[in-house]
Amino acid sequence: MYTVKLYFPIMANIFFFDEDPEDDDRTEIDSFYLTKFKSIFNERINDYQYSNGKGAEQFFFRGDSPEVADNLISMEWSFENWNDRIYGLVTVKLKKRISKDGILDLKDFITFQNADGFGAELQEEYLAIQDDAYINVHLWQPKGYFVKTEDEFKHGKEEYRLPNLFDMV
Repeated sequence: MYTVKLYFPIMANIFFFDEDPEDDDRTEIDSFYLTKFKSIFNERINDYQYSNGKGAEQFFFRGDSPEVADNLISMEWSFENWNDRIYGLVTVKLKKRISKDGILDLKDFITFQNADGFGAELQEEYLAIQDDAYINVHLWQPKGYFVKTEDEFKHGKEEYRLPNLFDMV
């Protein structure tokens, strides 16, 4: 078995209960301030990816990448604190090592899920963080977004180029 860990940045908006969440005066929270909410985020993302008793691998289709599909065992979204910040993490278990193109296919799939898949569903949910405040988490954002392997992420290696989301539909 071969495991690939892929990281991406997150951010969130904070609202107070007396504010309208649809109001454009949202306050963005940097991932530095979100580390203490890791368990809440993990609980909610698990609700989405295991909604019907199967893991996130159920969303990966052969057409996304035959190489990945043929070797995919499991795929799990979670959150991890690293260097005083919180990041999204997708842990992918495969039957064997895949090619660089297969890794790029995984990164594209993760980007799509974060932007328009269950990441978009999570973004629309307001999570209570204290008696008078709630946040919504963004797994994708137009500025500064990336998906990196563990080696790229933790050792500053090559950067993933953001795919054109309109080409993915």
